[in-house]
Amino acid sequence: MPTGGSDTSRYAVGMALGAKVRVPPPRRELLDRTRLANPLLRPDHLPRLVLIAAPPGFGKTTLLTQWLAQLTGARGHPGEPPRIAWVSLDESDTDARRFVADLVESLAAGGSASVAEALALLAAGRPVPAEQVLATVVNGLDVEGTTVIALDDFHRAAGPEVHEALAFLLENLPPQVVVAMTTRADPQLPLARMRSRGELVEVRAADLRFTTEESAGFLRAVMDLDLDQAQVEALEARTEGWVAGLQLAALSVRPRVSSPAAVDDFIRAFGGSHRFVLDYLVEEVLNAQPAGVREFLLLTSVLERMTGTLCDAVTGSSDGQQRLEQLESAQVFVTALDTERRWFRYHQLFAEALRARLSAEWPDRVAALHLAASRGYASLGLLEDALDQAALADDPEWFADLVECALPGTRKRRGDRQLLGWISVLPDDLVRRRPVLATTRAAPGQGVATRCGSGGSLDVLGSTSVEDQETNVSSEATANQPGRAYPAQPQVPEAARALVEFVPTKDFFVGIDSDGCAMDAMDIKHQECFTPCYIKYWDLQPISTIARETAIFVNLGSVTRGLNRWLALRQLLDLLRDRADVAERGVTIPEYPELTDFIESPYPLSDSGIAAWAAANPSATAERMIAWGNAVNASIAAMVHGCGPFPGVREAMHAMYGHVDEITVSATPMEALRRE
Repeated sequence: MPTGGSDTSRYAVGMALGAKVRVPPPRRELLDRTRLANPLLRPDHLPRLVLIAAPPGFGKTTLLTQWLAQLTGARGHPGEPPRIAWVSLDESDTDARRFVADLVESLAAGGSASVAEALALLAAGRPVPAEQVLATVVNGLDVEGTTVIALDDFHRAAGPEVHEALAFLLENLPPQVVVAMTTRADPQLPLARMRSRGELVEVRAADLRFTTEESAGFLRAVMDLDLDQAQVEALEARTEGWVAGLQLAALSVRPRVSSPAAVDDFIRAFGGSHRFVLDYLVEEVLNAQPAGVREFLLLTSVLERMTGTLCDAVTGSSDGQQRLEQLESAQVFVTALDTERRWFRYHQLFAEALRARLSAEWPDRVAALHLAASRGYASLGLLEDALDQAALADDPEWFADLVECALPGTRKRRGDRQLLGWISVLPDDLVRRRPVLATTRAAPGQGVATRCGSGGSLDVLGSTSVEDQETNVSSEATANQPGRAYPAQPQVPEAARALVEFVPTKDFFVGIDSDGCAMDAMDIKHQECFTPCYIKYWDLQPISTIARETAIFVNLGSVTRGLNRWLALRQLLDLLRDRADVAERGVTIPEYPELTDFIESPYPLSDSGIAAWAAANPSATAERMIAWGNAVNASIAAMVHGCGPFPGVREAMHAMYGHVDEITVSATPMEALRRE
């Protein structure tokens, strides 16, 4: 262990005096936290470490002083009450020898008679390894009674040498000695090992948050405010039980308490941009961070919930996941939303404070950040999150793209009012240029054609199966897809020539896809036929839930809705290959280069096309592709019956007749189309 610097005079006895080694007296007006059991009252089963870790303002020091006060004359402790050695740490304690000197002095101030040898070593005026001093401390404590070493604000002394010194102390403490610390960041100690041995008691922000009952008691007994239950619940919800937030809110409520209406108005408006909250969070949290962390916090504050990938999309970096995990460990108002620690969010008041600072410091970047966030959410299939962000970005075309893609799902859950709300914020000329949006605005309850949506009659171009001649991908789908782009194929099928050579006669053109737009058969095909075959034939059983979710996104819930089956298969496998939760389950998705070779070949992406390509390029993967395609066809033939057109299709067609150029097409095989 390092010995520290050679200037020993500053570590001499008496350097750590006064308030630094004195337990702060508890305030007279305190809320009794009976819900949080005191682990120091069990002398027969003391933990090795009590860790109270949370962001600032959660009452860490208050709780520790309350627990220590309960030890004075505590029953159950044999003989005298436990000795208490208190150290209020500061930045000077980042030096290991200063930290050890303060620790020894606090033990002496707490009444320990066994640290005389350690005091002598420190007073000798020569460098002494911290480990040597601590060894004498441990030997002395071994013959004394129960002792609590309380380290307040340990994060202020956090440094590798101090962590090494404390780890040595914890590893060698006698069983009747316990270390209790408050900190804003997890110490670099073997916490997992102590946790597995039952030697660690942890109190986190989630434990320290006030319940509604505690909030009411705090406001009444400590802040002298008698609010009604609804007002207490509203404040508790806005602050998420954060003690400092409640206190700051109470200070602002006091001048308004004579008017219940004024109190209600304040609570509704109370947030992270309130000057008391903003000043506290900026001074105590934001400005305490390194420059890189501070910038990360400000940029990612536009995200309501976030993953490492979403953070990367906003910041332009590639360390989002690492940053989030570090912020959570450092107790910087970050909460994990799942056990895998993929999704996180900021405390709502902290997020609001960050956004206020972002707008003040970088106002020109805000719209671009919201646009990047919107594209990031869209790439994950989270359309409503993407729309929320797009509404705050300065890109109406992108917002309109998202609205069109959200149409089918929103209609299905009867969200016409929400659709009209989205459309209402778009410029009128933009809506008029988009038939889907214009028709929806004019007749929101009717089915209309969209590249993701509903409605139309069944006119089939040509007399043979379009599926046997279909193009590989629509240019619109690849242009608007937020993920990776795939190459479009140049060939024009004969059955589609009427569309390619079409000459407009009206101001609007509406192209209607029969399957999933006019005919209500797409959902059942993908949910009950395609998806089970994906799982069975491409060995996705270990991740079946993830595969099902991703397949539905590709085929039903994104701008690639209705994509050719082979392109959809490749996109599904690509997305699964990129998902962290797939890798976490130990599943590796093979590359299947044969699939890409077929897609990029001149062969049509159809049953006949795959058969001809496989004959020319035999392989095990080619046989699997044919087996999968045949299984999908057989499943559709057995499953899909009695699926008629969507409600309102005929009425919508009649309403558009004579006002728009209209063509209805189908990529469904002729046999299946005749059945439908």
